[in-house]
Amino acid sequence: MIRRLLQAMDPQLLTAAVSVWLASRSAAGTSTARRAIAVDGKTLRGSRTTDNAARHVLAACDQAVGVVLASTDVDGKTNEITRFQPLLDQIGRRSRPREWCKRRPSRDPG
Repeated sequence: MIRRLLQAMDPQLLTAAVSVWLASRSAAGTSTARRAIAVDGKTLRGSRTTDNAARHVLAACDQAVGVVLASTDVDGKTNEITRFQPLLDQIGRRSRPREWCKRRPSRDPG
């Protein structure tokens, strides 16, 4: 029953509705300090078929409460960087140039 209901729903509308609900729940538990949002991409295990490549998803997570605020598919013909701003648009955030930089792994001085 639940499976049929979820299959009948528009995935983008469901994602937006759940994201807004989770964001409102997480906003109550956060302070007025700057909010840290982690963005990470993952390839979904088991999603590859003989005809299609594995699905890759980019997600934004509120680090203070551990809630995924939004996610978006990353097309196999592009990379995560091009999907970064549309992901932040889902949660009403605008990026700054310094936020686009990937951090280099720390080097062991020894």
